Amino acid sequence: MYREYYTYEDYKNWKGGWELIDGMPFPLPPLSSIKEQVLIFRLIHLLRERVKGFSVLSETEWLVGFNTVLVPALMVVEGASEPPITSPPELIFELVSPALHRRVESLKFELYRREGVGLYGLVYPLLKRVKLYDFRGAHPRLLFDGTSGEFNFSIKGQELSLSVEEIFEEL
Repeated sequence: MYREYYTYEDYKNWKGGWELIDGMPFPLPPLSSIKEQVLIFRLIHLLRERVKGFSVLSETEWLVGFNTVLVPALMVVEGASEPPITSPPELIFELVSPALHRRVESLKFELYRREGVGLYGLVYPLLKRVKLYDFRGAHPRLLFDGTSGEFNFSIKGQELSLSVEEIFEEL
């Protein structure tokens, strides 16, 4: 069976929002509502005020390899970085919509774990729910799954906490 195959060199010339995963293109839908945009801006604000010495980036290219470019909704990377990011982020948050749930809960979950992402958060705007996984061990560990309450985590020795209520405060 024939399958088209693309590389980062091809990807650089594409118009619009795309991800490239193992040589296959995947369209990136725009944030579908004002609520989703507010949610991402809220997360950026909360993380920028709490995480020191890191950049908090939204919808920025992470070049994983010659045939894989990922564009997380939000990522935290060490130091100041210009796209494309070339080292694994310490933390990634993805918004989970009905249209993208399979990609972010399965495909990207495994990719992020395999490529050395430290923490992976899933935010479900319609359910006002948050999940946070720690990938920094031999096996993924679920740190939090809920629609209320506070969750704690660390990034390179910085102890941090967020609450579901403050993430969804403006929605």
